[in-house]
Amino acid sequence: MHPFLSSPGLDATWPFWSEPSRRLVYQTEPHGGGAADLQLWEPGESAPRALTRTPTRDDRWAAWSPDGTRVAFAYRELAQSGALAAIDVATGQETVLAASGPRDFFFRPSYAPDGRHIVAQRRKPDAPGSELWLLSAGESPRRLTHEDGWSEDKPFFTRDGARIVFTRQRGPAARGIARTGADGEVTALPAAKADADEHSARPSPTRDEIAFVSDRDGSRDVFLAPLDGGPARNLTRTPDRDELAPHWSPDGERLVVTAVPRQPPGRAGEKLDPAETRLIVLDREGRVLLETPGMMADWMPPF
Repeated sequence: MHPFLSSPGLDATWPFWSEPSRRLVYQTEPHGGGAADLQLWEPGESAPRALTRTPTRDDRWAAWSPDGTRVAFAYRELAQSGALAAIDVATGQETVLAASGPRDFFFRPSYAPDGRHIVAQRRKPDAPGSELWLLSAGESPRRLTHEDGWSEDKPFFTRDGARIVFTRQRGPAARGIARTGADGEVTALPAAKADADEHSARPSPTRDEIAFVSDRDGSRDVFLAPLDGGPARNLTRTPDRDELAPHWSPDGERLVVTAVPRQPPGRAGEKLDPAETRLIVLDREGRVLLETPGMMADWMPPF
């Protein structure tokens, strides 16, 4: 493993590759924190170029449209209002998809497979946590989930675009995984375990199944389960360390996860130390294909 992009004085995080665009988008911010910008790189270029360069604005959570022509992202004017926006990669023109205030901002956009819908989190203005909102072409943004008292996050569309899988939590209780459709009716994942802390579900791009994180066997492990019911399989079984953030390969045959030494329970145990993190590549049977230092991985072809 070796670095292929250098960002002196900056932290470079959250890389996302688009195969249709043949480009990589990621965010950079000053060491120690500060306003982030989005960078774009394509093979053959010696250096990335700025997709956004906004010193008074914080640009984060880049997500490619399925056709690779646009990048949706969330921004916040420093100490002011923000928005969910999309930028045309060819022209650099930005379009505001949904405006927000300083205390109810949007983040974590995710496109539907057909590119016509985006699901995003929106922070609640008067309570901790967030709720899910749906943005559809030609329609006003609308709140998707309506049960009060829940904090909902990490939404992703299933491969057919008919459902959204996400994490939810009520108060200090353990997190669980749920799904909903365009009607906003929420049901628990059939493979969920009620007394376990479960989260970060990612639907497969090629099968009706999900990978998710659960502590039902003691440590945080990555499980694989059918989307519509059936037993969940523990793919990692590592009592001395935790696996987090499963991410599918485009063909649905492998997963890359971030692994850390065993952490305390609850969200406080997910504040990762980069010096301790490892990237683990697994096949669907849980066999380890690669292990290397790193975190926040995405899949891209070799160059």
